[in-house]
Amino acid sequence: MRKLMGLVEFEFNCKHDMLCHILASMRHHNVVLPKIQKVNFSMRHSSPNFIEALIWFLYKHKTLVNFRIHNALFATLDQLSRFYGAIISLPCLSEIVLENCSICDRLDKLLEIRFSDELKRKGITCNGQVKSMRFDPDNNH
Repeated sequence: MRKLMGLVEFEFNCKHDMLCHILASMRHHNVVLPKIQKVNFSMRHSSPNFIEALIWFLYKHKTLVNFRIHNALFATLDQLSRFYGAIISLPCLSEIVLENCSICDRLDKLLEIRFSDELKRKGITCNGQVKSMRFDPDNNH
């Protein structure tokens, strides 16, 4: 882990929980990448544990400028809300990309509006959005 300390870009693409294990190990050993600016995480299968480790990672890495995540699955609305809070807390962030990200719960329209408004207020460009996997008879996706 010490060899990662000078890392500026962190790109990881995997099929299963390897990324979750890496982030969990970083959390367990309290490893922070002080120079990290760009993150690109992609996985074929996501787990709720990954999202928890990701939220920790975001709160600990305040130097992030660009953040891209592909195929994240949020288990609950609370988990998505905490993820959004971690994103908003990044003082240097200028761009976020959410590709093929989903939530098991129904989306809270008010939460989405607040997140979007906060991104605009901070001048953060956002490409993509989290989509609900549940049927919404009111079509509020």
